[in-house]
Amino acid sequence: MPRGRLRRGRHGRFGRRAGRGGERPRPRGAWQLRARGDDPGRRRGRAGGPEGMTVATDEPLRRLLEQTVYTPVRQGSAVAETVARLGRAIGMGLLRPGDRLPPEGRLAVDLGISPVTLRSALGILRSAGLVETRRGRGGGTCVSADGSADGVLENGPLPSAGELRDLVDYRRVVEGGAAWLAAERATAEQIAYLEALVAEMEGIRTFDPWGERDALFHLILADASGSRRLVEQVAGVRGEVYRLAKLGSVPDPVVELSDREHREILRAVAGRRPARARDAMIRHVASTGALWLGLGRVAGKRGASEGGGWNDR
Repeated sequence: MPRGRLRRGRHGRFGRRAGRGGERPRPRGAWQLRARGDDPGRRRGRAGGPEGMTVATDEPLRRLLEQTVYTPVRQGSAVAETVARLGRAIGMGLLRPGDRLPPEGRLAVDLGISPVTLRSALGILRSAGLVETRRGRGGGTCVSADGSADGVLENGPLPSAGELRDLVDYRRVVEGGAAWLAAERATAEQIAYLEALVAEMEGIRTFDPWGERDALFHLILADASGSRRLVEQVAGVRGEVYRLAKLGSVPDPVVELSDREHREILRAVAGRRPARARDAMIRHVASTGALWLGLGRVAGKRGASEGGGWNDR
């Protein structure tokens, strides 16, 4: 038996780390490297600037990927749903430039689809410039540096005022409850992650990187609730939030208001005040819905702002 130390694997099983005379360890994907504190994105110099992701994306992000992206596809066309699932993950920043997807065999099992279906979905994402295939050591299917998810995601019709109100009501219940539980259960690591996200959002002046951190803030908060079902529900609704946010320009005062509301939610969670965290989240969701209505994110409405928004820059 080769010499080496036992280590706990991804699903809790023990394997053997190669020591002297043992086998060489398998190459790790980007999400696995981040989980051990070795983020290849940092080595490429993506961190450090005001627009670069500088928060440590280790265990919380790995757990989010396993709960919201690498889970069985349950509805509609398997190819279309897989493209939408991975495209949303890239658009929201859960999968970022340089990240390597799991090997095709394992990813197909995780998504509950056939390898043929997966290859069809990856082909669409590849033709859209969202992923690329790299050869040689450390190769595989990786997220491209220059791709945008907009071209592969369904724009869909604008919601009616009633549908928007229903979405806001749903978010108030689900995300308000998640904030309550997060205030009771969040770990020190999760609170530090949320603090870093809020600080970065306050210093960003372009929409896409701000939107990535906004999505991560809500998803990490849901994960801090300790409820896998809540994480799945918040991840599902974030896809609709992402779509609505991309439908037009977002004026600077709107984002500044969101930054203040995020800070208020974080303060309540870090202070272990569940009722205050829930109420702050409910106010944030309600104000977002009111702003969407005013900015024309509903059928039959025109945006209240014609300029000065981030998407105009």
